[in-house]
Amino acid sequence: MGLQKLNLVKFRQQHESMDDDLKWTLECSGREVEDVLYMYGSTLEYEHLCHSFVVDPWDKTYKQKSIFTSEEIEEIKSSKAKQKPVISQKTLEYLNQYTKVKSSSQARHVINQIQQWDANFDRMQSHDLDWIRHSYYTMVRELERSRIDDENNAETWLLAHIWTMMDRALDDVVLDVVRNGIYSAENSSLASSRRKNKERIPQGEEKLERKKMGRRLDLILRRKKLEFGAGEAGKRTDDTDTKLLRERDLKLPKALKDMMMSLKNERGSADGLRVVGLLQYGLKMTTITMDVPHYYVHRITRTKNAEVPSDYEKLLEFRKVLYMTLFNKAIVLETMNVLRSPGQEDKENSLSDVMETPEEDLYQLPSMFDSPDTVGKFLWFLWISYEFLSLVEVPVVDEAELAETVSLIPHPMTLNAKGKMVKKASKDDVERLLLQGYHHFEGGALIKAQTDIKHISERVVVDLVKRLQNRADNSVTHYFAKLQSKDRQLGY
Repeated sequence: MGLQKLNLVKFRQQHESMDDDLKWTLECSGREVEDVLYMYGSTLEYEHLCHSFVVDPWDKTYKQKSIFTSEEIEEIKSSKAKQKPVISQKTLEYLNQYTKVKSSSQARHVINQIQQWDANFDRMQSHDLDWIRHSYYTMVRELERSRIDDENNAETWLLAHIWTMMDRALDDVVLDVVRNGIYSAENSSLASSRRKNKERIPQGEEKLERKKMGRRLDLILRRKKLEFGAGEAGKRTDDTDTKLLRERDLKLPKALKDMMMSLKNERGSADGLRVVGLLQYGLKMTTITMDVPHYYVHRITRTKNAEVPSDYEKLLEFRKVLYMTLFNKAIVLETMNVLRSPGQEDKENSLSDVMETPEEDLYQLPSMFDSPDTVGKFLWFLWISYEFLSLVEVPVVDEAELAETVSLIPHPMTLNAKGKMVKKASKDDVERLLLQGYHHFEGGALIKAQTDIKHISERVVVDLVKRLQNRADNSVTHYFAKLQSKDRQLGY
């Protein structure tokens, strides 16, 4: 399936419905994260996480395109950051017994040692210790086969032989681990399905629409109707691999937000909630978590890679894989405990509430951005032109200053044989000329580019002159000064 163009009407409607008092204002700059995400998203032709008001401070785009400053990115990472879950000291001490293991015999010696917790074994108390032992035993058997890094190992082989070890860490949790094609054939997200079918209504003028399936994932952590995490897997580990990029930077985060929305609706608040995502590609595993630091914006946090060893010399690294798995398990348990907290229980004298009329929407927040259907270039061009018309109204261009700027531009400046330059323009002129097809406003010069819709070489961009940056509309002007683009292709 090819890349699909965006229909951003819903995106604009969600942004306009936001309460300014609830937006996330960055202390270092005074800018509001929701507004920056909206302005950036309005310039894009293909889908990005910003269209779902999800911010990933590890997304290189934000620095490369100067959407956020380095200081702003650091504040986004650290603002109301959740504490790391605590792994018990007993578990860490046993995990560290494998620190010096570098051979099959050494590993089997540690595995077969009798531990204190072996006597009168209590599964609830010692499950994680027993899981660590079992994982090392399985890992050693795989290394003894000497085929763990064979290039012919398919994705399903990696899932069955390697990554199911990580799934067994959750055996003592009342949770269904839905793994694609291994534990269950049904691997679509219930949270994603609920979002897609939110507007589904009884038939009347039209036939009842068929219920849409949720997003299909390689791993889902589910308890009844609620989902606490998800994962994607693949064979290739190259950071430039198309499948990895799409699943890591768009598909999985979008699925996590769907799950987060369901959890928030269940509890009525996002406080204390997190969902976890696993990326298992080749022999590498990394974790992403999602939380809501401020009312509207969902935030992604990423970890480093942990790598399953392909030989005994790297067996020490296996401790990091197991630790990351225990870390993820602790987050799931933490979120499950938050949902069971007293805030979820019925309050005294609240029985009559059940007879009240239902609210239209339990939790008023921007939902996930729907993946776009194919939209004609012509419709997209008309919409984006309309969008920028409304944005042009913000700054008032001083005509004298405009004329001075235009005089500095080299002449002639044309984009094609039919190119044309307008040296003077007021705000009304800008609106009128945009409607006539002039779609590049640079340093006061309005240039009419190629108008054949099938061969548009310049995207619709409003670029205000940098000399206006010191005015009251500083943030808007500064932002638009960064938006020049020519036929860029995004990897989504």
